[in-house]
Formats: sequence, structure tokens, C-alpha cells
Amino acid sequence: MDRPSDPLLRAIADGDPACPDGRALARLGALMRSHGPRPAPAALAARVAGRISAGRGAGPDADAVAAFYAGEAEDPAQERLRDLIAGVRPAPADLRARVRARLAEGESEPEQGGSRLRFWSAVVTAHLAAVLVLAVMRFGGPGTAGDGGGDGGGFSAARPPALPTTLPARWEDLRSGGDLYRLRRYPDQRALARSTWGMERSAGDVAAALRWLAAQQGADGAIGTLAGNPEHDAACQALAALALLGEGLGDAARCEAARRCLGWLAAHDAPGAGAGLAALALVEGGLLLNDPELKRAAELRVAGLEPALAGGAGAAGVGGFALLALESARQGGLAVPPRLLQQARRDIARALPADDRDPGRLGLAAFARIINGYRDNDSTRALVDTLAATAPAPAADGSVDPLAWLFATWALREAGGSAWTRWAGALQDTLEPCFERADGLAHVPAARVRHAQAAGGAVFATAVTVLDLQAAYRWLPVAAR
Repeated sequence: MDRPSDPLLRAIADGDPACPDGRALARLGALMRSHGPRPAPAALAARVAGRISAGRGAGPDADAVAAFYAGEAEDPAQERLRDLIAGVRPAPADLRARVRARLAEGESEPEQGGSRLRFWSAVVTAHLAAVLVLAVMRFGGPGTAGDGGGDGGGFSAARPPALPTTLPARWEDLRSGGDLYRLRRYPDQRALARSTWGMERSAGDVAAALRWLAAQQGADGAIGTLAGNPEHDAACQALAALALLGEGLGDAARCEAARRCLGWLAAHDAPGAGAGLAALALVEGGLLLNDPELKRAAELRVAGLEPALAGGAGAAGVGGFALLALESARQGGLAVPPRLLQQARRDIARALPADDRDPGRLGLAAFARIINGYRDNDSTRALVDTLAATAPAPAADGSVDPLAWLFATWALREAGGSAWTRWAGALQDTLEPCFERADGLAHVPAARVRHAQAAGGAVFATAVTVLDLQAAYRWLPVAAR
């Protein structure tokens, strides 16, 4: 028999006296027990039974604790704390009496160097400042005028400043009234974000491609021809819906096409890799369009993501779509099972890739760290540096792989700086030649994109290419520290 490779097993096999085997230890224990004092057994049964009987069903939090343990609710103490904080709202200051008193003083005083003019100027200035402060602080969350009140393509006539002056340090900071999709709610903010992150030159192709996608929609809401494979069909339809939603509000026809596509997704199963994509599309649609039915459908899909999480991050980071569905649903106020979110963060967000040659996997790891507030960690910087040393480029046969670049694109947009500038330029240089344009429409043939012919043809190829080119305004950026 071969000698064991384990040093401890070899020592036991050789009879090393410094390493007694289990039988010798068992004999030593028996010897000690037979010659040592025996403690009297503690009669704990009655005490334990009494405590169980006294505690069964007792306390105001028993049901909440049970729901939390089952993954149906959050920690009851945290829920109470959030409700308490939400209920503490400062009372509005009523300045009318003070203003009337000051006006009366002003009328009784003699004119002294234009003091009344200065007073009225101060009042007007204060009012304007208040309006500007409200505009800057308001993120246009769901149900407000900023999202069109559920009106598909609507947007507020009162434009806030183009980009917010205060940005969250992590997505979790947006739970108290922030809006992850702010840049998509206003056409002028999208345009400025596209310019800020250097993606202006692809704007025309993106708009033409979205018109092409909408033109492929059938009476049942599905976009393009279905392949008959539930996993591939769900993934392809979800990508198409995400591309339509990626351009945000402001175009009622495009928003209606997205809504109908999401209706198809809600009515069909999404197994395998399609599960995370379908959940993410329904979450974004429900929150961006402020649609109660889509929100309910999104919550159902999110609650069923456990099988999708079992595969971890996966090649190209495709497991990250399930993570994003859970994270964005939570930030938008949808019901999210806490145990699923924790599982996604543990198994997908925190896991580091073993292969530096997979930009999607590297990008997912970097993106997950940045949105959770770990931008300055050594691991995050190393991931960004690795991505920055590469750039999107066609393969030897001329094909491109926008799915593999998607999470890398999102991560580098968050990282910013020269790494993003280089990546964004190479991305547009590589993807723009793939479009075929005619009559104001544009699409990417399946033959130009890796995996497209098996996964959904030209609809898949066009949708995933557009998603890369919409990176500048997909989410509110996380602030650099």
C-alpha cells in the first residue's frame, strides 16, 4: 500500500510516539475517566422544558422574528428603527408672521439708502435659493413628477439641474429617497451624462438601434423571432427590454414597447441564465415606469432567484445580473428576501475571479465593490488596473463580444479617469462599425457578435451592443472619495 501523503497520517503509520493515534488517545481518556471523580449529572431537562414553554409564542416580535428567519422580512429591530427615523420629519417653518412684522417695520421706517429695495431683493433671492436647493436635493424618485407619474414616456416639465451635486458613496445610501435611475428620467441629463463620459459619438447609432428593436416587436410583446428555448428566449427579451429602458423616459412609444416586452417576460418562465436578466429587467421597468403590476412581477421574480445564485458569478460575470436585480430592487423599495441578498453578496459580489483573462468577471468584481462603498480597497484598485491594461477589440475573425465587456464597461465608468477614457474610446471604435444602417434604423447582425446566433440572433446582438453604449447614464454614479 502506498504511504499516505499527509504528514500526520504518516506519523501514525510509523508509530511515532510523539503522535499517538486515535486508539491510544481513546484508551488514555478511558483511563482518566475510570480513575477520576465523576461529576453528578445536571438535571437540565425540566429547566429547558420550562424555558421553552414560557417563551413559546411570547413577545411582540415573535412573528416578525419567524418571518425574518424564513427570509420573508428584514430584522424587526431594523424595520422599527427605519420606521422611527422615517417618522421624524422636521415641521415646516411658518415665517408668515415674521415677514408681515418686518413689512410693517419697513413701511413705518423712512427711506434710508434703498433699505426697502434691499429687503425685497433679499426676499426674492431667498425664494429663488429655496427653489434651487429643492431642485438639487430632489432625485425625482418613483411616484414623483420626475418619473412621469407612471406615464410611460413622461418627464417633469420643471427640469432639475443636469447632474446632481451630491452623489451617494454606495447604492445603499439611496434607500432613503434617492433614485438610482435619475439620469434616465430627464433627456437633458442623459445628454449631459453622455457628453461627460465621452459617449456622444455613438448616440445616433443607439437611437437608431432602439427604433429597430421596437420595430421588431410582435403582437404578443416579444421582440424578434423566438427560438423556442425558454432560457435563451427569456435572456434575449430581457436584454431587449433593458436596452429600451436604458434610454430612459421622454419617448412614449419606446417606453410602451419596453412595457409590452416586460409583459411578455412576466408571463413566461425564465430558467437558467435568463432568470437574473429577466428579474433585472422587471425591476428596472417597475421602478423606472412606476408601474405597480411590473413591480409585483419583479418582486415575484426576485423572490425566486435562489437557483440562479447557486451558479455564482459565472463566465463573463453573467451571475451578476441576479445580484443587480436584488441590489436595485432593494434600493428602489421593492420586497427583497434578506437571505437571498446576503447570499448574492457573499457568493457573487465578494468572490474574486481566478482568471484575469475574463473582462466580464473582472468587471463584475470591481463593479460590485464600488457600488458597495469599497472603491479604495486594494482589491478594487487591482481589478480596475487589470481592466485598464486591456481594451475592447475585435477578435481575429472580426467578431466582437459586447456581453463579455458589459460589466467591465460599467465598472470602469464608475472608476472614471484615464482608464475609462481609454476604454470608452476603444469601445466605440470597436462597436460602431458593427451597425448596419438603413432608413433611419440600425442593427447589429448576429454574425458580428459572439454567442448571438444561438442566443437570439440580431435582437440579442443589437440589444447587448446598445447596453454597452448606454453605460454613461444607466445608473447614478457613485461618488469618488
